[in-house]
Amino acid sequence: MAPLQRFLQPVKNGINLARLYSENSRLRHLLIKEMTEKPGVEMGYNEEAAILPKRYAYPYSNYYSLHYQSIILRTCTTALRKEIFRRKGHWIPRWKYKCPACGKEYDYKPAGMVCEVCASPVIEPDTVLRDKIDNFLFGYSNANGQVNAAGQTLWQVLYEFEDDQNIADDGYIVLIKEYEVSQASGKIISSQVKEIVRAHPQYMFIVGDQQGNRGGLFKVCPIHRDQIAWEKDKTKENCPICGAEFHPVHYVCQTGSKIDAYYIPGEVIHRSKYSPSTYYGISPIATLYKVAVTLIQMEDTLYSAYSKKRMPSGILSMVTRNIESMKTWWVKELEKVKADRDYIPIIAVDPESKVNGVEFVKFLDSIKEMEYIPTRDEMRQRVSALYGVSNIFMADTSTSGGLNNEGLQLTVTNRATADGQSIYNESVFPPILDACGLQEWKYELLPSEEEDEMAGLERESKRIQNARDMRSMGFKVDLIEHDEEDIRFEYSGEMSSYTNPFDNQPATPGIPPSESQGSRSSGEPAEINRMLKTDEGYVLEKLFWEQGLSAIREGALFEEKYQGLTKDQSQQLNDLIKSICRTPEWDHAKLIKQIIEKIGIDKDQAEMIVRTEMTSVANKAREIAYEKRMEERGEEFKFKWVGPDDDRTSDVCKEIKGRINKKGGAVKLETLKDIIETVSKEKNPRLHYRDFVPHINCRHKMVRVVD
Repeated sequence: MAPLQRFLQPVKNGINLARLYSENSRLRHLLIKEMTEKPGVEMGYNEEAAILPKRYAYPYSNYYSLHYQSIILRTCTTALRKEIFRRKGHWIPRWKYKCPACGKEYDYKPAGMVCEVCASPVIEPDTVLRDKIDNFLFGYSNANGQVNAAGQTLWQVLYEFEDDQNIADDGYIVLIKEYEVSQASGKIISSQVKEIVRAHPQYMFIVGDQQGNRGGLFKVCPIHRDQIAWEKDKTKENCPICGAEFHPVHYVCQTGSKIDAYYIPGEVIHRSKYSPSTYYGISPIATLYKVAVTLIQMEDTLYSAYSKKRMPSGILSMVTRNIESMKTWWVKELEKVKADRDYIPIIAVDPESKVNGVEFVKFLDSIKEMEYIPTRDEMRQRVSALYGVSNIFMADTSTSGGLNNEGLQLTVTNRATADGQSIYNESVFPPILDACGLQEWKYELLPSEEEDEMAGLERESKRIQNARDMRSMGFKVDLIEHDEEDIRFEYSGEMSSYTNPFDNQPATPGIPPSESQGSRSSGEPAEINRMLKTDEGYVLEKLFWEQGLSAIREGALFEEKYQGLTKDQSQQLNDLIKSICRTPEWDHAKLIKQIIEKIGIDKDQAEMIVRTEMTSVANKAREIAYEKRMEERGEEFKFKWVGPDDDRTSDVCKEIKGRINKKGGAVKLETLKDIIETVSKEKNPRLHYRDFVPHINCRHKMVRVVD
């Protein structure tokens, strides 16, 4: 085969071109490179670049007018906005340690703070720059947190941005920057964000072509915005005033026939929520237009019916030949009714009369007869379904069951909230931070979570019933520590007559007796069950018991003030935990009862503290026992993070287990501690971290992986 044929044949089979170039540099000139043509992404737009017009079925201003007139539309958008920003957000480091030389990132602290790849010093994320940007964006210590000349905070700008997305499905944020340009080269040396403002979507337009490309029509000087040139004019590449390079225009602000402002790349953040596309979104109110207008007209009908122009409900017609006598009688009857509201007028009608004596002619149907409320509710559900806002967030708690279940309603709205927050976490905060020069941190909104109370009660009821059934069959049932209000049980694999070889040993300090009983059918992985059936397993359990108080002495208990308690009360609470850990029959419920009686806190807080502190003590005891065992045997054990994997498992523990799985499913003890600490501080930066306590109410524990 000729050299050229040998060279071209691998290309047809997908061999990497870069490698071929390096091996056959003399043949590069024989290749032709061309990109696939882009399809037109939107029909009707010009193939050439232009200021792209907006297409909508109704006048643009009508969307905002309808939104502000309709109480249902405004309730939906307001509820959604409040839920998205209810808990604000927090800073998360993109990496814990990084080598600036080779770019290697670490989620643990390298030995000696030296890169394992190139031996260069590693660095931590810059907190000084983060704090400065935090001060500018959120203004916890600057002039009221103002990010623009209008005196708005960033949150207020984002509120307007969110409303624009919910009304027009187009939100625009403009970053007002100050540029420094090199007089020698004309290139931008640096830029600084001076203001952050919201732009009204009615006046913002995209500059692009049919294929979705931005720019291509104008170019402008970043310093002198009145210096504009056509993109195709190659004779004008620099500003005639300052010499700065022209930059392509991607967006323009146009309030009339004249363009008011030109924006270059990196100055405009544009997002659509409901109909994201290459160009503009489609307003959800356009879809709901007739429904919204009908709702407003229904409100107007009620307003007219109950205002001064109200039509009479009907007339009373009486057949008589003596009208004057009838008037006199009727006036007297009205006076009697005014004097006595319970008075019933009496009238006699000749039965031989061929016409009706008295007849009521109705003019106006009642609200019930018009079926106004069912019709209005149906239309309201259509509106709320499109926005993802449930009835409970619109102050409607009139029904229950089915889709009206409060727990399911919370779930539906939480999903819509999570979708809305993803726009800010992925598409709004990153470009703002990039423009501010912060690459080492990211800012994310905290999820808006509400407790699914009804669903939780149903699950607990089923678990209680399962526990009764297991006990009736002779199995031993233990109530274990649980998160929040979620009750859970563990079942032993033997009948109730089963005895543990360590029944005569003192109970583990800080570990419920249920943890030191034989193998379990739930909550323990198979390798742990196998280990506990061996002699070594029983020895380790005994070591855990013996090291419980040592764990407390080494700081397993929370030494600061518990929330809502004084320093003395917190110390008294810890003393109760220590004292009950010394008893042979340690009882979770008994400890909670003592704390409630002696400290005076409510049951929820007592349970939370007991669960958290006992988990801390138990894990610390395991660490001490395993370290002693490794020293005796001269081996390095590997461990994993084990616990329930259900709908109550926290994101923190899921992430910990995920990172361990990426490292082969088991890691050394120090690596495990580093991973737990790293994830905890990323997810809960305000938490007072202790070893093996990644979050409050944690149910997980560290266990050795046995081959």
